[in-house]
Amino acid sequence: MQKAGHYLDSLAAGIDVPLEEEELCADQLKEYLFYAGALQAVCRQQEMLQLQLEKSESQVVSYITEKDNVQKGERKYKGKQSHDRSGQALRVPGG
Repeated sequence: MQKAGHYLDSLAAGIDVPLEEEELCADQLKEYLFYAGALQAVCRQQEMLQLQLEKSESQVVSYITEKDNVQKGERKYKGKQSHDRSGQALRVPGG
């Protein structure tokens, strides 16, 4: 019986080392998991900021185009003389 007890004690002692290594490995994997989650959140934030930037750039281009069209329209409007029914030239606002 003593021999069996010593044998089982030696087996138990041999199991402790692999269990400690397994716990260390599991802890490292948890750290990697948290790091990956944080990195994913940073990437999502960057994607949202990139989308906002693209929308803003598109909006600026739209405003510039609209401004140019308004300015072209004003130039055309200033160049034309409007006449009333009697044929007299009307004053054009801003011109």
